[in-house]
Amino acid sequence: MQGRCKSVLKDEGYQSLYNQIEKNHLLVRVTELVDFNFVDTLTEPYYSLNTGRGSLPPQQYFKMMLVKHLYGIHSNRALVKEVRYNICYRWFCQFCPDDDIPHHASLSNIKKRFPASVYESFFLSVLEQCKEHGLVESGSIMTDSTLIHANASLDSMKPIEEDPNPTREVDKKKKKLSNATHRSTTDPDATLAMKKHKANTLKYKAHVSCDSDTRVITAIMITTGSTHDSQPYLEHIKYQQDRAKIVIQEVIADKAYGSGGILESLEQQGIKTYIPLFNSRSGSAESEAEAFLHYTSPEDYYICPNGAEFHPYPKKDQDRTLYRSKATDCKDCPLSNKCPVRIKGKGPARVIYRSDYHSLYEKVQRQMETEEFREAKYERLWKIEGVMNELKNHHDLNRASYRGIENMKVQSYMAAIALNIKRIVFVFIIKLPCVLIWKKYKQVLQQPDYFLAHDYKVRTIT
Repeated sequence: MQGRCKSVLKDEGYQSLYNQIEKNHLLVRVTELVDFNFVDTLTEPYYSLNTGRGSLPPQQYFKMMLVKHLYGIHSNRALVKEVRYNICYRWFCQFCPDDDIPHHASLSNIKKRFPASVYESFFLSVLEQCKEHGLVESGSIMTDSTLIHANASLDSMKPIEEDPNPTREVDKKKKKLSNATHRSTTDPDATLAMKKHKANTLKYKAHVSCDSDTRVITAIMITTGSTHDSQPYLEHIKYQQDRAKIVIQEVIADKAYGSGGILESLEQQGIKTYIPLFNSRSGSAESEAEAFLHYTSPEDYYICPNGAEFHPYPKKDQDRTLYRSKATDCKDCPLSNKCPVRIKGKGPARVIYRSDYHSLYEKVQRQMETEEFREAKYERLWKIEGVMNELKNHHDLNRASYRGIENMKVQSYMAAIALNIKRIVFVFIIKLPCVLIWKKYKQVLQQPDYFLAHDYKVRTIT
């Protein structure tokens, strides 16, 4: 049966805890500004109506989880100790001095009771409160991804298919691991992910979007570590439009998202993009060939300075079309020594590829040279990268606490909720219109330690 928070406002012991806490403490501000009453309604379907003993009130459980992620506490055992001995944590979670703190195993069992969709609804409810405070109004969204260490080691990687010759000896140093041939037995959802200058280990990937002005997280999605950034991007945008009810006018991201399919889809939706091309081909042999040839749009063929025509080949390959000249046209061509167009096989015919998104790429290429585009790229560096730094280093999203992608979703939602709640508190402490804060005081906000909850102070900016 669902437990309900008892009235503690008139309890002398509870009031004595409050009297010892600084009134500008982060958790005091959170209690004043964030409404948690929706939690009881949200979790009610997961309890019996009139049978069984009363559970730990869901509000207290979620407040404990919020403390865990606000202060970067990694384990439930450590969280229980902190709430037991820290009067600020005890007061925020509505425990009186004489109340027993739940056992860490109870917290794990409650987490299993609620599916990831409950934590997602919790995240969306807090995001809605951010909207009410005017924190999601710019219509501009930044997106990036970051790798998260899985709670499993490489030693847990076993072949997917059994070895037909199990008696042979295999040198461990020469054994090659890949997602195609091996899978972790302790966390099958985690996959190998490689990043430059980083060890090839089992990881998950968090795809994060935030408001470009306030850096409030508008969506967070968890996939396996081997998933490319661009694969879930359009779904990620649609989620923000449909579930988060955000009217997106422009998007900002790095070149990993600059594929033709993504750029075309966003353009069709009327969304302005500040996304560099995945491969601009600047200075490549293909771009030199395009400059050497002349493309005629209505007839759809290339023509070289000597008059040879390159017509489309019937077979298409990966959203691009092959244009090929005739061998007789190129066999005795006087420009063959200077021609940058590559030879087909052993020659003498030459070929050139043209992307189906060629005109769109040219448009984006011109946009990339504007000052407005360069400024958007610069802001992305410190804004969305700063959000990633906060999530991983201050809100316990650097390493998985549990195993499985559903548990990873729970961890990511709670980390995002903690960060968004800090944004609400910060705006009300500064007492300035939100957009002015992020534009006028950009230099201050670039400091990632500014929002550290461990040493939270009210700061006056003049």
